[in-house]
Amino acid sequence: LSENIRRGYIILLSCTGAVIVDIIYPKEELIQIAVAISIVSIYFTMPVPESFVDSMTGLLNEEAFNRLCSKRLTGKKKTYCIAICLHDSKMLSAFVQRDRTALVSQIRKKKFGKALKNTLIFKFFPGSYIIVLNKDNEEYAKIVLEKALNFVNDFRTGPDQTSRNNATVSLIRCPDQASSTEEIKALLHHILNKGIEENLNLVKEQDLPVSDIRFVFNTQKLLANAVEEDRLKVLFQPIYSIKTKSFDTAEALLRMKDENGSFINPQVFIPLAERNGKIFELENF
Repeated sequence: LSENIRRGYIILLSCTGAVIVDIIYPKEELIQIAVAISIVSIYFTMPVPESFVDSMTGLLNEEAFNRLCSKRLTGKKKTYCIAICLHDSKMLSAFVQRDRTALVSQIRKKKFGKALKNTLIFKFFPGSYIIVLNKDNEEYAKIVLEKALNFVNDFRTGPDQTSRNNATVSLIRCPDQASSTEEIKALLHHILNKGIEENLNLVKEQDLPVSDIRFVFNTQKLLANAVEEDRLKVLFQPIYSIKTKSFDTAEALLRMKDENGSFINPQVFIPLAERNGKIFELENF
């Protein structure tokens, strides 16, 4: 019903726009039609609100994060995010028999109280969540982090609520430590893996590999237009032959330059090229 009402509003808006344009430009017959078509086109290219919601938990999803928070990540004001990563999301799904939306609502109310008022919570992938705080206040961020840490320390699942589900939390400062959705996702993976490998409930800010992650993403950007921007160079390393006692052949070595003209280690950009398919372009260089 809500979708039909929304569709009706759009049609009404397009018709109203066409009438207004008809009054202003009575002799231009095609303008009214163009306005109506444009408005309807905008409607059909708008994301459906349901696509922003994770059906399992009722939380906002990664697409919603990208649309709602991308500007906040690159803004002048600091945005504090709390990462929560469950070590075994499959166990959570197996044990939690109740409605997950109701469960998440209960956790939010009982464990965090008013601390999460007017905040946004996003589910990125199974068991990994981001809380985007609405205040540019470090003390407030630390309070929420402490509540999140207490929550994961006490988190139990199962019919009798006795099965412990380990989890790891961390505080992420944006844009200092992450300025894009992809960087947030990379940090989430790091927090989860480090938490599992070292059995940690908390990954400290100084242990977040911010510079490494940004170096990799920057290299990916350079790699995307490496040929067009003339960043690639072939170096020839002579090979000495014991039989002929001379340098009778050479090995071709591909190198890529960064913004400053320095060469990037091929152990960095070659694996990236293999993953994104750019390796075929590099082989033909």
